Amino acid sequence: MYRKYNHRYKDCLRYKSKKILLLENDFIFHIPFDGCFPNLKVLNIDLHLTLLNGVFLNKLFQSCPFLENLSMIATCLDNFDQPLRCCIPTLKHLGFDFNVDEFKSCGHNEFIINTPNLEYLAIKDPSLSSFRIHETPTLSLADLSIGKFNYVHDFQVLSYCFDDGDGFPTFPNLVHPELGIDYSFGWKLLPQFLENSHLIECIELDKESEENHEEGDVVDDSYDWKPPKQVPECLMHKLEEIKVRNLWRRKADGEVVKYLLENGKALKKMNIKFDEDSIGEEIDEETIHNFPMGSEKCILK
Repeated sequence: MYRKYNHRYKDCLRYKSKKILLLENDFIFHIPFDGCFPNLKVLNIDLHLTLLNGVFLNKLFQSCPFLENLSMIATCLDNFDQPLRCCIPTLKHLGFDFNVDEFKSCGHNEFIINTPNLEYLAIKDPSLSSFRIHETPTLSLADLSIGKFNYVHDFQVLSYCFDDGDGFPTFPNLVHPELGIDYSFGWKLLPQFLENSHLIECIELDKESEENHEEGDVVDDSYDWKPPKQVPECLMHKLEEIKVRNLWRRKADGEVVKYLLENGKALKKMNIKFDEDSIGEEIDEETIHNFPMGSEKCILK
């Protein structure tokens, strides 16, 4: 059954049979201690211009012991009075989409996710929230765009935007990362991904277009390419394909390509597309073709 609630209810005991529930905007109801949605499988929460209530949401999640699909969309975030806990053993799909306009004014909220049977995870949050995720051995697909991220484990396919280099997580099962490289943070985190992900077979590097780099923007020198102290294991034994999009024609970008080509002993294919709006002239196609290649089988396009 499908029910939509956007009014205020004092008692929801009569909704125990519901399996799909959509909550929009201004809702609040009494949640008894023995739970109110024992059969609920799908919960969608859609909040526009409504602040999240951490206490209520924690009680709501606890009242759904057999939930399998949870999604929450919100446009306003404020400091929670307590961490938001999503601890549902049966959960398989989880999505948070916080489309916050003025993310710099948002508080440092904390999300704790303990879902051991999760298969799909999607988080979009430009604020300064902190996400703590327990081990999820069944997770196979994750799409994350997060302002500050503390811990992620056991991803196999990952589309990831990472904004904080402190306490970088390990990815023992990661085989195909897609990494966004912006003009501000640059290549700083790529070495850490390579060092902490021994099974990478294919990597996609999507550089932000140079036309988005406005005059006066400050780029920290420490965010440029700094090669690992030792050649990562994935480069020597596993990495077979590299895709680079919107490569700038600048020396730093050339150094990245040179390092990957020279140390990719198992590399079979590398595709590079230059940024059409790049104004630099420090590297070109001929420059890259003259780089030393560690794999005789590699096809460079």
